Amino acid sequence: MLYRPRLVAAKVKRLFNHFPIVVVVGAPQVGKTTLLRNEFPDFAAVEFDPVVDVGNAREDPDLFLDNQPCPLILDEIQFAPELIAALKRRVDRQQKPGRYLLTGSQQWQVLRSASESLAGRAVFVDLEGFCMAELASQPGNEHWLKRYLDAPEDFISNPGERISYGRSLYDCLWRGWLPGAAELELEDVVELHRAYLRTYVERDVRLLSEVGDWQQFGRFVQLMAALTAQEQNGSQMAREIGATPQTAQRWLGMLRATFQWFETPAFCGNFIERAKEYPAACRGDEFGGEKEKV
Repeated sequence: MLYRPRLVAAKVKRLFNHFPIVVVVGAPQVGKTTLLRNEFPDFAAVEFDPVVDVGNAREDPDLFLDNQPCPLILDEIQFAPELIAALKRRVDRQQKPGRYLLTGSQQWQVLRSASESLAGRAVFVDLEGFCMAELASQPGNEHWLKRYLDAPEDFISNPGERISYGRSLYDCLWRGWLPGAAELELEDVVELHRAYLRTYVERDVRLLSEVGDWQQFGRFVQLMAALTAQEQNGSQMAREIGATPQTAQRWLGMLRATFQWFETPAFCGNFIERAKEYPAACRGDEFGGEKEKV
């Protein structure tokens, strides 16, 4: 598959020159591994597995790191959480930038352990699916919204050229923004999405939390997809699938934690009220647990 440069690549490189650890987080199959291995082709890389203890990283994390010289890419770090403490010790012994690049697909597992242990030592970069500029291989273009906010009058008088991309709006919406869908024939895209949903429900969510009724959870995921860009109503979501509001909110937290659901709180001029509406995924209560300080 042809590698398409990502807009966030320059940011990752810049941060890696100033911090010992950079963590790239995002949904499965958005291109985290591809990004790092193409932008840092000379770095050794290790991909962890939920079943196999690769290199005995979980059994003996210090020995594993002794055998892996820096700079090093550690892919899917949530499958080897024992490494976090070992990374902290090494960074504390040698405060040097550009040592480790980490990726993770389960936001809360990565953030909860890494952000606490690696505070001040690591920075986090979110990677999402393709944007239009990346699909059209024009990642160098400055975003139109930034241009407008920086100089509204100049933007209105000279909005610039549109992104040139040879596909229709329907084609783009049907494919979605996963890198794997960019080169597929249009009739095969539905199979990619079906496989993605099945893998997500049967593997990723099972590793994150216990769900009593997997078929019902699968319907919940499809329901939330249908409610994209609409106002969220927990009671309505629960009624639609025959679950309790508490279950619906817990499942919604799981979607947030795995980068499948993003929320935009209603705007309020009062900062305190805005803080109350801050997304639950940033507060630490996705699964109905104890809230952490913002």
